[in-house]
Amino acid sequence: MTATSLGCGNPLVVAELKPGETVLDLGSGGGLDVLLSARRVGPGGRAIGLDMIDDMLTLARRRAEQVPGS
Repeated sequence: MTATSLGCGNPLVVAELKPGETVLDLGSGGGLDVLLSARRVGPGGRAIGLDMIDDMLTLARRRAEQVPGS
């Protein structure tokens, strides 16, 4: 999971995410923040990761497949 957490900060510390909300993570990298956000917004919300680097998108998709219910 180390490669997933090389971001520039922890937006979940300052974001007050609530169930049902939609989250867009620009420059989502390996997708760790997206996966954590998805837990907070729950099944009624959406967590969307956007990155322009193919390797990061591949890593994020691989990580998402490892999470039950994603």
